[in-house]
Amino acid sequence: MTNDKHQNNYTHLARSLSINGTSDPLALTGISDELATGLAQSEHGSLIRWGLPFASDKIHLIQEQSISISLDQVKTPWLCFLHTADDEAFFDNCLDNAREHALGGNGHLKRLAATYVIQYEDGCEEPYEIRHRYQINIPNPPWGENCFDAVSEFHPTAIFHEDDITWGLKQTIHNSNDRSPSGMTRYICAWKNPHPNKTITGIRLEPGDSTVLLFGLCACNTKSTPLRWMRRQKAIIKLPEIKDIQRKEENLFGNNTGHSEIRILDKVRASLIHFDMGTLISAKPRYAYDNKHWETSTALTAGQPIDDEMIIEYVAHPEAKAWLKNGTCVDLQALCNGEIQDSIQCIQPAEQSVTIKTINKNNKLPVAVRLHIHGQADEYLAPVDRHRIPNSNWFEDYAPELCQADLHTSTYINGKTTIKLPQGPVYIEVSKGFECKPVHKTVHITPETDEIIIEIEKVLDWRSKGWVTADTHVHFLSPTTANLEGAAEGVNIVNLLASQWGELMTNAGDFDGASTFTNTEGDDQFMVRVGTENRQHVMGHISLCGYNGDIIAPMCVGGGDEAAIGDPVDILLTEWAQKCQAQDGIVVIPHSPNPRAEHAATVVSGYVDAMEIPAFNIGITAYQLIHWYRYLNCGFQIPLTGGTDKMFAGMEIGRIRAYSKINPASALDYDAWKQSMRSGNTFVTFGPLLEFSVDGHEAGSRIHMNNNGGQVQVEWRAATLKHDITSVDLIRNGEVVDSATVADNDSCGIFSAQINTSSWLCLLVHGIDHQGNPVILAHTSSVMVEVAGTAFFAAADAISILDQIEGSMAYLEHLGTQADQKRYKEMRLNLERAHKIIHDRLHKLGHDHHHAPGHHKH
Repeated sequence: MTNDKHQNNYTHLARSLSINGTSDPLALTGISDELATGLAQSEHGSLIRWGLPFASDKIHLIQEQSISISLDQVKTPWLCFLHTADDEAFFDNCLDNAREHALGGNGHLKRLAATYVIQYEDGCEEPYEIRHRYQINIPNPPWGENCFDAVSEFHPTAIFHEDDITWGLKQTIHNSNDRSPSGMTRYICAWKNPHPNKTITGIRLEPGDSTVLLFGLCACNTKSTPLRWMRRQKAIIKLPEIKDIQRKEENLFGNNTGHSEIRILDKVRASLIHFDMGTLISAKPRYAYDNKHWETSTALTAGQPIDDEMIIEYVAHPEAKAWLKNGTCVDLQALCNGEIQDSIQCIQPAEQSVTIKTINKNNKLPVAVRLHIHGQADEYLAPVDRHRIPNSNWFEDYAPELCQADLHTSTYINGKTTIKLPQGPVYIEVSKGFECKPVHKTVHITPETDEIIIEIEKVLDWRSKGWVTADTHVHFLSPTTANLEGAAEGVNIVNLLASQWGELMTNAGDFDGASTFTNTEGDDQFMVRVGTENRQHVMGHISLCGYNGDIIAPMCVGGGDEAAIGDPVDILLTEWAQKCQAQDGIVVIPHSPNPRAEHAATVVSGYVDAMEIPAFNIGITAYQLIHWYRYLNCGFQIPLTGGTDKMFAGMEIGRIRAYSKINPASALDYDAWKQSMRSGNTFVTFGPLLEFSVDGHEAGSRIHMNNNGGQVQVEWRAATLKHDITSVDLIRNGEVVDSATVADNDSCGIFSAQINTSSWLCLLVHGIDHQGNPVILAHTSSVMVEVAGTAFFAAADAISILDQIEGSMAYLEHLGTQADQKRYKEMRLNLERAHKIIHDRLHKLGHDHHHAPGHHKH
C-alpha cells in the first residue's frame, strides 16, 4: 500500500540511499511470528512515504551484532530512516511482573532500541539514539502508545464518500493512517545533521535492547524537518476539467442539487491535483456570492456555481510542490507568499480569533440564530467548534448545521461563538425564522478585530398576537441540539420523533413521556418534546406528539423497510393514534398524502388531530391539498400542520412550519401548544404570515346558518420577509371562488362569499421562490359554515376514503405478516368499523358505488 505517486517529482527534495541489506525479507530469522506475517503482507521495493523515497528491497536486521553500511559520498541536512522494532511479550497480570515494566508501558517508553552512528569522511562520528516511542515503535502498538519523534509510514489522507470504509469512520472525513493494514507498521524518523556540509560515508548500526529492522534510508534537502507539515491552507483552482465534472454531476442528479449525493464526485475532483509532501483534505465546487451587493440583500442568499473552479483545502510541507492536471507545477511556498499563477490562487488564511455575538435589538439579550460567514474567495468559514465540511447525507450529520448542497452552508449558535477569520472583508449573514429580518453585514477584519456584535430585529411580530410556531416532524438530533436549531429558526415547538429503521432505533433513549426541553429568550420560549413516529411501510406512518407516560411501542411493525424483517403487523395506525390521544398526545398524519392507506380509517374513527404538509420542496403542491380537501369535503375538520421530516443537515427545522394561536395573555408551554392545535386555528407556511377570519370567526371555528344560507365576509392579511407574495385566493369546498393580486409583501383585504350549502373556507397564498418559480407558499386551516338541511359530503371523495380503507383491509388479509388470528380479527374489526361509517353515509345520501371483493353491496 502506498499513498504517494509520481516518484520522479521528488528528486528536488530527497533521494533514496542504498543500505545493501538482506535481499529477501521473508528469509529473516529470529523475529516474532507477528512481524514475520507483517513482512509477508507488506509492500517492499521502491516506496514513497511522506514524499520521501526509500528503497526497501534490502533490509537490515539489528539484533546482537553491529552492522556497518557504506554510503556513497552524501552531503545532506537530513537523514530519514524507515524502520520498526520487533514486539516482545508484555507482562501478565502478576503484580510483581507489572512493577518491572510499568514505567515504560506497553510501548517500552524510552528504551534504547538501537544506535545509528553516522560516520563522516574526516573520521568524526555522530551517534543517533533510537528509542522506543521517540524515533521508533513496535509494529502494532496499543492505542495511546504513539511516537514523539517519528511518524507512521503512511501520512493522513482524506476519506471520500465513495471510499469503502465503515459509516462511522467515514464521517470523520480523514484517515490518520497510524496503523498499517498489513499489521506491521513502519516508522520514519528524521535526523538533523549537525554538519550538513561534511561528507557522510557510512552508518554503523549498533544493537540496543530490542530487535530492529531497518528498511530504508533517504537524504533530504529540506530546510526544516521533512516530517512537519504546515497548518492547512485553502486555494482556488481554475481548470477546464472541472466543468466536465460539473456536467457529470448534472447528468447523475439532474437539477436536484438539493441532495448532497453530488459528493460522490469529490474523489474525481480531487484527482485534478497532486501534492508531493502533502495531502488534499477536500475539493469542493466554488459558489460565488454577490459580495458587491451583500449588505443590500433582503433575502437569504445562495452562491452561484462557477463551472471551471473549485476550492481545495490541503496540508503540506513548506517546501512542497503541487502538480495540476494540466501539467502545471506549483511552488506552494511561493503561492502562499502571494505569487500569482494562472491556474491556482491562494486563499487568505483564517487566523484571527473573533467572538461573534448576536443580540436582540430591543433588549440587547443574546438570541440563537442561523449564522453564515464567507471570505473574499467565497469560502465558508465555520466556528472553531463546528464542522468545516458538513455532511448532508441521510443521518450522517446531526450537528447544529445546515448544508444546502454546497450552495450555502450555515451553522447555529446560541448567541455567541468563536471563529477564526481571515484578514480583509468577510461577509456575514444572520437569520432567525420568518418574523425577523435577515442581516447581511460586511466586516473588514484587522489584527485589532476581536468581537463582532450583530443585532436582530423582529419586524413581523406575530408572536405578540398569540401565534406560536411548530415543526411536528424532526428526527435524529439530540434534544438540546434540536432546541438550539429550533430557537435559531424561530420555531417555538420542535417535535423530535423517535422511531425505528429496521434494526436501528433512533432517539428512543431521549423519550421519557414527560420532559420538555426549554430555552427562554426574553419573553419567548423555545421547546423540544420527544414523541414517536410509528410506521408501517404499506399501511402508513403516524406521528404521535407530546404524549405522556410509557412509549407507544412497537414503533414500527410489518417488516422492511420500517420494522425489522419478519416483524408481524400486530397493531394498526388507528390503534396507535387511540393510545396517543388517551395519553394526552397530538396525533398527526405526517408528510401527507403518502403513504396513503390506513390514515383514512384513523381519520374516520376520530383519532387524528392534524394533517401535516411536508417540506420536501419549497412550496405546497396541489396534490397534497386535494388529499386534505377530500376529508374537509366529507365534514372532517382536520387542521393543517407543517413538518419538515428533517433527517439530514440539508434540511432546516421549520423550513415549513405551522402557526397556531394561543391566548396572547397566556404563557406558552407545551400543553398550551397542544390545545392550540386541537382548536384548529392554524396555518402552514414557507414564509408568509397570515391572519384570516370569516365573519370574525378564525380557523377551526364552525358557523351555523339557517337553511337560507347567506353571505359571509372574509378578512385577511398576508405579510412576508421570505419569498414574495403574488396573490391570495379564497378557497370554498376545494375551489377558488375569489382572488386578489398582491403587489406588496404586507397586504390585507376583504372577500365576500355567498354560502348556500354547508361549506368550508380557507385562504391560500401564492408566491415565488428564490429561483423565481411560482409556488403555493401558505395555507390556512378551515372555517366550517353549516347550512341547515345540507351536509358536508362529496361522494367521489367519500368513495376514495372508502377505497383506502378497503385497500388496508386487503393488505392485512393477504400480505401483512400475521402475529396471531385473534390479533388479526381485532384489527380487522377496527377497520370494518371505520369502513361502515363512510359506507353507511354514502348509502344514506343515496350514492351507490363499486364494492371491493369481500364487501357485499347493501
